[in-house]
Amino acid sequence: LLAPFLRRVQMACDFLFSLFCSCFPVEVIVKAFANLSSGFPNKTVPSSELQKFLQTYFEEPGKEFEQWSPPDWHSEPKLLSRVSDSKYRSWAEELHGLWKSLGVFVLQGLILGNKRSPFV
Repeated sequence: LLAPFLRRVQMACDFLFSLFCSCFPVEVIVKAFANLSSGFPNKTVPSSELQKFLQTYFEEPGKEFEQWSPPDWHSEPKLLSRVSDSKYRSWAEELHGLWKSLGVFVLQGLILGNKRSPFV
């Protein structure tokens, strides 16, 4: 159901298409796009109209998250000092450093509100 919609959007886009999250049910988006495209020859939606559609039905990437740092995160955990191989220890330290930037919470409005969440 959603694949034909995404294919049509991708084919019609002359700008980078990196979607975002939608707070609308898939059926609503597909129906709205069908209604929009039916008003144009060969159902080809101009890029300007497509951008308006995307702005109406989708949010920018990252808007569904708020930054969060794990409260138990330490810059130099003792466990890493026990890794004897320097290559593996260096890799583990880099990997450990990513946790601070990867930690996010889903905004409360997406969980508690009437919006639908894009998360599985």
